Amino acid sequence: MKSSEYKKSHLSYRIKKLRYEKRISQAELAKIVGIGKSAISDYEKQEKSLPKLNTIIKLAHYFDVSVDFLVGITNNRIPLNGSQIQLPLNTTMEQYELIKQVSNLIITSKVHFKEKDFSEFPNKLKLLRLKTKTSQKQLADILTVCHSAISAYESGKHMPYIDALINISKHFNISIDYLIGLSDDPNLPHNKIIKPYILCFTDCIKREQIKAIQRFAIDLTN
Repeated sequence: MKSSEYKKSHLSYRIKKLRYEKRISQAELAKIVGIGKSAISDYEKQEKSLPKLNTIIKLAHYFDVSVDFLVGITNNRIPLNGSQIQLPLNTTMEQYELIKQVSNLIITSKVHFKEKDFSEFPNKLKLLRLKTKTSQKQLADILTVCHSAISAYESGKHMPYIDALINISKHFNISIDYLIGLSDDPNLPHNKIIKPYILCFTDCIKREQIKAIQRFAIDLTN
């Protein structure tokens, strides 16, 4: 199976499965995410190219799953909208208790919600490339895009399509949600569901609060 077919098969299966769980029609889902009525049917049948990034983000928000889960990067279904946060695997019980205490302080504090944006992506990509001593041409070859595309990504002129983001995620072993600003945790979600590593909340919390907790947990456990 070709790489593009593999990506479409994962996305196709998960959109269909999540839609069945919600018990909504293809037309209803298309209306929710603001695309044509036939688009969902085409995605589920793998008869159309991969959805645009904004559409995938809307689907992830609606189904309350990470983009990493939706596109098949991970099988761990951690909710996107704040009821759970996955902590690093090396988290100790002492660190877990401290993170819980700090989380409570963050949740009760006034943290302003900030809408998602992709403004950090160019710098994140460039830092990853330089850290691994990869040239723009080498990265272009890995992603099977033209050399000028990498330059455009790093200058902020263009955002990559989701298939390129999946390849970037796999090559650098990094979360798509982190790359596009939905998460502050660069680590790919691990598939071991172990209680000390999952922080649960009774109420939905704001995206900025989630990111603040993620930053604290990563700083503490590194």
